[in-house]
Amino acid sequence: MPYLPGFTNDLFISYAHLNEGADKWVSRFHDRLEAQLKQLAGRELKIWRDLEQLPRDHLVNQTIKAELEASGLFLALHSHAYDDSSYCRQEVQWFCDHVQNDQWGLSIGNRKRIVPVLLSNIPVKEKHLVFGDVVGYPFYKPFPKDDTALPCDPDSEQFKNGINELVSNLFGALRAFKQEVENKRQMAIASNQPTGTHPVWPSSSVLLDTNMKDDDHAIEVHKTLRSLNIKSYLNQSEDDVGDSIDALESRLKRLGRMIIVFNNVQESWVFRRLSMASEIANSGEKIPLKLGIYYGPQRAKGNGGQLRIGALTVYELDGTDLRNPSALLPLFS
Repeated sequence: MPYLPGFTNDLFISYAHLNEGADKWVSRFHDRLEAQLKQLAGRELKIWRDLEQLPRDHLVNQTIKAELEASGLFLALHSHAYDDSSYCRQEVQWFCDHVQNDQWGLSIGNRKRIVPVLLSNIPVKEKHLVFGDVVGYPFYKPFPKDDTALPCDPDSEQFKNGINELVSNLFGALRAFKQEVENKRQMAIASNQPTGTHPVWPSSSVLLDTNMKDDDHAIEVHKTLRSLNIKSYLNQSEDDVGDSIDALESRLKRLGRMIIVFNNVQESWVFRRLSMASEIANSGEKIPLKLGIYYGPQRAKGNGGQLRIGALTVYELDGTDLRNPSALLPLFS
């Protein structure tokens, strides 16, 4: 039974069969990884790996693609043989294509769902683009005075220590992922929706107002909102607080909700934008607005979760709230 609710497999192992070798390296890696993950989880979990030959009545492409798309995490045993295999590259592409369109995306928080395990010392410039910004876990032993390497001996201390580190981090990722799934279920309950369905909000759109200095944090907020089926539209400006005021007014009137992203930008910029939103709300048309501030990791909310700008209530949010979707309900109810 999988550890992750809603998935058939917790982990999919993608590898080149050449790396199995005479010492059954991949099989021994798989067995030890699974046994130790079960120890940490305190229960069964599901790791899927295609064996040397699938049953003769199975359609290979359809079977592997279906198992891959039903997996929470994708672990690639990256080697020269892996890079040379068009099928391994196809598996990576299948997973990327799938998660770009599922409700979770390629990352859970700051953890990628694709995890490279390095069986060779492949230069960074030769790595698959998907692995480029992830350090990966080294399971290779270089030859002395050479630039080549082979997978480390599965009986070595390096192998055992590597498994220990990998298992610890993989379980952390699985636990964080499970919490995301549970949070979404709580949101469904809070929204009076049947568990397993997407919440239908009274308004499912919001304007994300951000200074260019905080673009990265705005993207994180956007990804979280997208996982909740909330559309967010980016309103980006530079240090001139009055920049794009016409666009801001037009979009606010249309959407009725705005979250200002606050991390690197000056506090004065944020409160001037709030003041501008208040002026728009109190214009001749008396537009009903709901406003929020998202505090990035360098900032902290400190007003009990709310502050007042004129007659408007401004809801305060931070990373903890994004991981607990029910905290967003006041802004979207």
